[in-house]
Amino acid sequence: MPQNRLQRLHHEFNFADTADAKLHIALGLPPSRHLLIDETLDPWPKGKLDPERYRDGIEARFRAIFELELSGSLVRSVLAWVGAHATQRQAADYVINAMRDYLKKAGL
Repeated sequence: MPQNRLQRLHHEFNFADTADAKLHIALGLPPSRHLLIDETLDPWPKGKLDPERYRDGIEARFRAIFELELSGSLVRSVLAWVGAHATQRQAADYVINAMRDYLKKAGL
């Protein structure tokens, strides 16, 4: 006869794996094979993500960070605004290209 509670439950309900019994005990559910539902995720929609659609958001975020980091005096604020607008495209290009490289590497 099994010695501990988990082994008794495993024996009584004829679990194929003790990990199943541990899961149901931890959740406070009665051990039952009907609760063991095999769930899978839907397949990832390949080719559906276009990183270019995020360009405006990336540029706006970059400008806000750039301007905040250089805020303070009027001169620094003007320089920050000019610098942010001058470099936002390069920053967005870098991020979007990194996203494209990852999607290609991941086969998405």
